[in-house]
Amino acid sequence: MKHLWLIGMMGSGKSEVAGRVAMLNGVQSIDLDERIAGTAGRSISSIFEEAGEDGFRRLEATALSAASREPRSVIATGGGAVLSTENVMIMRETGSVIHLVAAPAVLVGRIGDDAERPLLAGGEAAERLNRILSERAPLYAAASHHAIDTGCLSAAEVAERANALWNQS
Repeated sequence: MKHLWLIGMMGSGKSEVAGRVAMLNGVQSIDLDERIAGTAGRSISSIFEEAGEDGFRRLEATALSAASREPRSVIATGGGAVLSTENVMIMRETGSVIHLVAAPAVLVGRIGDDAERPLLAGGEAAERLNRILSERAPLYAAASHHAIDTGCLSAAEVAERANALWNQS
């Protein structure tokens, strides 16, 4: 498989694991949210404020499509990348998709009430995470080839498992 696509909720460890797996394989790590912010010249929160979630999702689809055409890479997607069936199709056709899973309590412990997480703005983080997770869980399951529960594992352990799954495919 060409790429390794990491999907999952915010706080599941996608960016950290992507960097570690990329280092193990001597390939680039792409963080789609960082790439979107860099291209737009503003933070993800600012993009959400100015363009709304729909505007952000359009930028995300463009960035994901562009990343799919790059040389073999490990790509950390945004948590909502699976909301687009076209994004899912691109990921599944161009690589191995691994869902990094974590229980809501673990996610809240990792990210808290992070003001830079626009989907958590204006409310109780645990409550909003539970709602988002219940909406997205079936999408993550349908999009992924594999899943790794990150709740009790270190980033290094998750990276080792993801690397093994990627290199088996």
